[in-house]
Amino acid sequence: MYCDALFLLNQGTVVAHGTPLEVLTAENVKQVFGVNGCAQLLPQGECRFFLENANL
Repeated sequence: MYCDALFLLNQGTVVAHGTPLEVLTAENVKQVFGVNGCAQLLPQGECRFFLENANL
């Protein structure tokens, strides 16, 4: 993990703050960036961000 906490901003307004798993939810990512994706905790304990492939 590269950060313990983060702030997600949308046009200068704080949308969410907390851990990557708390902030990078599917709803927040869709709202701010307009894409389908979210952070997930891998079995090794690493937090990774995944984008959904719309072509599948």
